[in-house]
Amino acid sequence: DAALALSLAKVIIDEGWYDADLVREQTDLPFLVRLDNGRLLRESDLESEGSDEQLYRWDLTRGELEAASIESLALRGCVPALEGTFEVETPGGPVQVQPVFERLKAKLAAFSPEEASRHCGTPPALIRRLARMLAEAKAATNVETTVFGKLYHGSSIMRAQILVFLLCGHLGRRGAGFMSYTNVGPDGHYSALKDSQILREIRWDLVKQHAPQLAR
Repeated sequence: DAALALSLAKVIIDEGWYDADLVREQTDLPFLVRLDNGRLLRESDLESEGSDEQLYRWDLTRGELEAASIESLALRGCVPALEGTFEVETPGGPVQVQPVFERLKAKLAAFSPEEASRHCGTPPALIRRLARMLAEAKAATNVETTVFGKLYHGSSIMRAQILVFLLCGHLGRRGAGFMSYTNVGPDGHYSALKDSQILREIRWDLVKQHAPQLAR
């Protein structure tokens, strides 16, 4: 449920339980957004011949704009700001910018545990308890089934859930991660094919094609 996941994210951020180092290095949440048009700040905003591919962060160490590397996620001494409002000079004049993380906080303001409970039915106290459990866990994982492919706005639901796991740093180590599995089967024909040799062959062919290591 997206409301539940977004409320978990709000509690985790409000309580300071998120993994700031991982968020700074492994996510796009430090990238700067222009407040005048809501778009990511790009080199093309700063220079007439600038690239649309170059994005920026605000380096707290030097107190200035920093071009994010397009070759590596390594921060190389930069400490990207996650919060705050900054001003940058553009050919059209000064523009205020904020990190995506700051914008995310504003979006999450509507998802207090009490408000989320109205949508998902989970008691507010349980939402807060689950948020703490995820934040304090050494590792947590989640396995989806058909949410992405079979539910309306399934992709948005999963993105909200993935956000929670990223905030808590549950990726890149044993026992942690978010795995998605979309059921393989033609819509409208699954019930007829589920026990058939045809469907088993379709699935096996897909496994061999896209995940050969599992077919060994």
